[in-house]
Amino acid sequence: MKKGKFRIMAGVLALVGTVLFAAAQPVHAAPGEGPYVGGFAGYGASQVSGKVTTASISTNAAGGTFDLAEGGLGLDGAQYGAWIGYGLRMGQLYGGIEVEYMGSEEEFEMTSSIALELEEGTTITKISAQKNYTWGPAFRLGYYVNKDTLFAIKGGVVATEFDVNAGYQSDTYTGFGPRYGASIETALFENLSLRMEYVVTDYLTAPVSGIGSDNLDRARANSASPDIEVTGMDYSGRLGLVLHF
Repeated sequence: MKKGKFRIMAGVLALVGTVLFAAAQPVHAAPGEGPYVGGFAGYGASQVSGKVTTASISTNAAGGTFDLAEGGLGLDGAQYGAWIGYGLRMGQLYGGIEVEYMGSEEEFEMTSSIALELEEGTTITKISAQKNYTWGPAFRLGYYVNKDTLFAIKGGVVATEFDVNAGYQSDTYTGFGPRYGASIETALFENLSLRMEYVVTDYLTAPVSGIGSDNLDRARANSASPDIEVTGMDYSGRLGLVLHF
């Protein structure tokens, strides 16, 4: 685990501790109402696919577009992070906006049935990646089932950073895509609530442009369009505590 992830986890634990310490303060707010902060932990799994487009560099190497043969639910692992936002109660209706940051331990590996030459004399048959973090804003709309329970849906756009490793060379890239989900939030105390949430993230098509520079130069000269692309959907379940001010 990277040192940065230890710092993220320590920050989340500190946030949860602050939430619990402040729970006794006399704030009278419904779940989701007013300014709030929260911390969560959960688990995520993704359906991942990809392809490599490459030009032939030497006479004994293939060029063309190759789909990665193995993928599926290969990206999975623990998640942890924080919410910060503001919500407005309008009778039984609710509207709000929040920003989320999520660290991740999710990893996956994809393999190709054909050895691809991305630099002269160097071929690969697999690419692995690890998701570092995701963050972004979202709008929330909800309905108060009762005075202590809020059901809400949310949608927004997030940025996701991946470390990609092709064996001989690695690169970091960021993919952008929509995120949407639903949650149930129930009051535990006057200013502290428990949120259960399920979210889906669409990575769309994220290019990895820093691997295989020799091939990129040759392909540009041949008017080709070389790239490495990763696409996927992430499905996450979380449980967290939310403090309302």
